[in-house]
Amino acid sequence: MYFFLIILFVSLAEIAVFIEVGKYIGTLNTIIVILLTALAGAVAVKIEGLRVWHNVSKEIKAFRLPTNSVIDAALVLVSGVLLITPGFLTDMLGLLLLLPLTRIFVRKILQKHFSKKIKRNFHIIDGKKH
Repeated sequence: MYFFLIILFVSLAEIAVFIEVGKYIGTLNTIIVILLTALAGAVAVKIEGLRVWHNVSKEIKAFRLPTNSVIDAALVLVSGVLLITPGFLTDMLGLLLLLPLTRIFVRKILQKHFSKKIKRNFHIIDGKKH
């Protein structure tokens, strides 16, 4: 139900932004800007995705668990989906997730969230689940 409400809210907000931007720059220019941001976003996601994948590979070769790099890869993937989705709000969020400094902040929030969930659902003592 929450997912449906989020999709509904984002869609309505995007339509409102399209209308307002269209008033200022015109319908055709609005469509061109949306297409250009999708194209630029796809290129940026490819470049950043390759960089993140290189980091994952490097950590695996060094026999380290690539936790942060895997989370970064997932965030870059989400960023790509947001950038390809037509809309100014989704583009802004996608660009924020594409930036390494912003991803660090989001990654820490996600790690904290999932850590709490794991601790709530499992009680691990001496390597055994209780």
